[in-house]
Amino acid sequence: MEESYKEPILYVDDEVENLQGFEFLLHRDFDVYVAASAREGLEILQKQSIKVVLTDQRMPEMSGIEFLEKAMTISPETIRIVVTAYSDSDTILQAINQGKAYHFITKPWNNNELRNIIRRALETYNLRKDKLQLISHLQNLNAELLKAKERAEESDKLKTSFLANMSHEIRTPLNAIVGFSNLLIDDNLKNPELKKEFVKIIESSASDLLNIIEDILDTAQIESGIVSIRENQVDINQLMVELLIMYQNHPQVKEKQLQIEYIYPAASDKFQVYIDRLRLKQILTNLLSNAVKFTERGKIEFGYRQLEYAQNVLQFFVRDTGIGIPSDKFDFIFERFRKLETDSETLYRGNGLGLYISRKLAQFMGGDISLESEVGKGSTFYLTIPYSVKQRESLGENYSSYYAHLSWPEKTILIVEDETSNYKYLEALLNNRANLIWAKNGIEAVQICSEKKIDLILMDIKLPKLDGFQATRKIKEMNASIPIIAVTAYAMEADKNESIQAGCNNYISKPFKMEELFSLINSYIG
Repeated sequence: MEESYKEPILYVDDEVENLQGFEFLLHRDFDVYVAASAREGLEILQKQSIKVVLTDQRMPEMSGIEFLEKAMTISPETIRIVVTAYSDSDTILQAINQGKAYHFITKPWNNNELRNIIRRALETYNLRKDKLQLISHLQNLNAELLKAKERAEESDKLKTSFLANMSHEIRTPLNAIVGFSNLLIDDNLKNPELKKEFVKIIESSASDLLNIIEDILDTAQIESGIVSIRENQVDINQLMVELLIMYQNHPQVKEKQLQIEYIYPAASDKFQVYIDRLRLKQILTNLLSNAVKFTERGKIEFGYRQLEYAQNVLQFFVRDTGIGIPSDKFDFIFERFRKLETDSETLYRGNGLGLYISRKLAQFMGGDISLESEVGKGSTFYLTIPYSVKQRESLGENYSSYYAHLSWPEKTILIVEDETSNYKYLEALLNNRANLIWAKNGIEAVQICSEKKIDLILMDIKLPKLDGFQATRKIKEMNASIPIIAVTAYAMEADKNESIQAGCNNYISKPFKMEELFSLINSYIG
């Protein structure tokens, strides 16, 4: 079982008995380092990331205060505490006033008091770290905001609209970021759960602010006519599955308990076209996000079809059971900074740019967006967009006759995946092709491998309790012959190398093509 993380602390004292007592008392609560001299303590600080250092005041080669002065140059963020006799109290108080020491503890110490002082010191350390990260994050956000403002001011058309319509939307998340940041650094705030809640609010508000900035930049590009469209080969079904997984895990979808369904075209296992994938995904994401926002209960369906009356044209749709839109507002909602006002008690936030950007991007790509809607029953948005077929794959000979008919009925595949939606996707691909077992974390995977005969493992890397690298090592120690394929969203070469070093036999990154996965599986158990 994986050990829980312990905060690192260091105690420096020339009395061996004191070191032994300190370590024995606190080793269960903290990751304890000890040093029998100031020099040894400085060496540990250079090599280890220590959050709190405690030092005896009276030591032969240098005093505790002198040691802390040197420690400040090595690790200025480390919290410093002096352990002293009553006779040194004046010296220690002077050191505290000068900022060299955070606190002092008198000998002989009270065990509970010692633990509490160290815990408070660790809280202070972590709070300071969080504050620095928040400040850096805010500075980056402010820099992005300034860039967006500068670009908006370059366009006379955007300048007036930006100042008049965006002030409220920018100030709302910015007010939350600044306000809760100030609360976090308040010394009177002691509740750790409340601190976590404040951090979540800041992160959510920062994300909202970043989305607003991105919409502003997109609008500036559209108004200046410099939107670039880059066609590339896209597997449409793969893109739609990516969106399905993303929105099944959307916080609002989970909170409202909405059903998200991809209407999969029955006659299309694999459909590759040439289109701008980035812009297509951006438009569909805007439409799906709107559907989630304006749907309080029920379901959201999305999919696509090829138009029969037009050559090489796709029609995507997003259908919801939300509040609906009056017919006299159909054109209104596609204008800049326009938001639908409802009689509902629910206030729907937004900057009024999403649908404007989506329709403009669709028009840049040679298509358009239309809708059908009924108030109180829901809406269906249609994205009609042309595509080119430069090189269409033959599904019959190259795909269906080989990969689509692969199966391993006598083999058992263990899928190690903590996200239900990701497992369901793999289950849909592999169902009736092999015997499947699901492990939701690394510990379950190791346990299953110790009890059952497994022929192949599909191993996610980012797992709770025990990550994929650690689970792979433990499984390989038990049975080195089990083939393990890392299936992960990490796509860097370093991540692939780390997977192989951990013991994985091969690696495939999400999103993957069906034939790539089947080919890998077949190479080991076919």
